[in-house]
Order: sequence, then structure tokens, then C-alpha cells
Amino acid sequence: MDVRAIASDQEDPLFHGEYAEGYSFLLKVCPEHLVCARVVAGAIAELPALPDHRPYQAIEVGCGSGLSTHLFLSARDDLVIQGFDLAQPMLDQAKDHLKHDIHSGRLILNQADAYSFMKGAASDSVDLVVSNYAIHNFLEGYREDFIPEVIRVLRPGGYFINGDRYGVDDPAQHFAMLQEEVRGYFRVFQEMNRPDLLEAWVLHILGDESLDRVMRLAPSLELMSRSGFESAEILYRQGINTVLRARKPA
Repeated sequence: MDVRAIASDQEDPLFHGEYAEGYSFLLKVCPEHLVCARVVAGAIAELPALPDHRPYQAIEVGCGSGLSTHLFLSARDDLVIQGFDLAQPMLDQAKDHLKHDIHSGRLILNQADAYSFMKGAASDSVDLVVSNYAIHNFLEGYREDFIPEVIRVLRPGGYFINGDRYGVDDPAQHFAMLQEEVRGYFRVFQEMNRPDLLEAWVLHILGDESLDRVMRLAPSLELMSRSGFESAEILYRQGINTVLRARKPA
């Protein structure tokens, strides 16, 4: 078995069964998820039309139930997305929510592990790779293998735009922010009267913060630069919630 599969969401209960079916609870528990998705969509909308007027060919990493996908497709008409996710229940929701885009040919959905999907894509084949709150789930070593694949599949001049949890580089500051974040979850789940979800959610967040998984900003920018990206920039940052845009040299 490919060791990279360890970094997938296949063992995380939040992405399966009753949790997957109720994934919209993220909009209450993690409103920054939607904020970052909108910032990513805005960045997509600002991209110039391609010289030959062909549509943008994009890959979405971890499309989930299609919440972010809908915003991305709504950002511009000349956009075709290949989205993938490992969790079939999430893809089933996306297929249900985005029937029109699938039928029109603007959206193709695949069940796949992130690294395997990117590794199978042709070099210089897409104009854009986008994601929202997926890549922080990867183990650190997995990300180090994955990001070079992102730049490989991008055409020269193509963009990688990612909304995600990029931790504060100062460990003490980051821990203080994490404590406040967890306190907020207790309040929100109590208001939702869903204590049954609280334990799974807090364990999920703590898993994101493990030493072999936590994704901090400075090392992430260094990885992008080392992989060959230029002009990596922060489009939005509120606490650890961040949108980054990086460009492959033309």
C-alpha cells in the first residue's frame, strides 16, 4: 500500500456516514471555511481571459460536498473543473448539488487519493489548481510530495490558489489561538444542541495539529518556492485561516 494513503481522509469519521451527510454544519462551526472559499472564488474571477479564449481547465483538490466548487464555478463562465475527493459520501452530495454543472460538462468528479490523482495527470495540462480546507489534512511528508506535483501539472503561467489552515509560526501564539478556537467549538455545538458531534470535531482539529500534520505558513511558503513557484502571496489571513496564491513561471 502506498504510504501516501496514510494522509488521506479515509479513517476520519467526519467525512463518512452521518457526518458526511451533515457536512453543512461546517458553515456554522467554521464560518471561515466559507469566507476563504469566497476569497478563492474572487481570485479566480480576477484571472485574465486566456489569449486563445479557451476555458480555464482547473483541478480542485478535495472538492468534498461541492460547497466550494459551486462558488468557484460561479466565479466565471469560462471555467471547467476536475474535482476529486477520496470520500464517496461527499462526492455523492456534490453530484446531487451540482447536477447542472456536471450535465453541462463544466464539472467532472472523481473518487481518488490526492497524490495519486495528481501523479496521474499530465504535465503542463491545466491552467489552475484550487483547493479549500483540504491540504491541511495531509501529513507533512505527503504535502512535500504533493506540492511539486501541483506545479508539474500546471501550464507555464498557471496558478495554485489555496484557502486553508496555515498555522502561526510562533508555537506559543499558535497554541493560544488553538485554545480559543476549541473553546468556541464548545459554545457552537452547545447552541446547535449537537454534543454528539463535539468530540469527533475536537479530535479532528487536534489531529490537524499533530506534529506530523500541522501546516505552518513559513514552511509552506518555503515549500512552494522550493518546488518552483514564483510570486507566492497572501490574499487573506484571519488568524490561521489563509488564502495563498502562487504562480508557475511562464
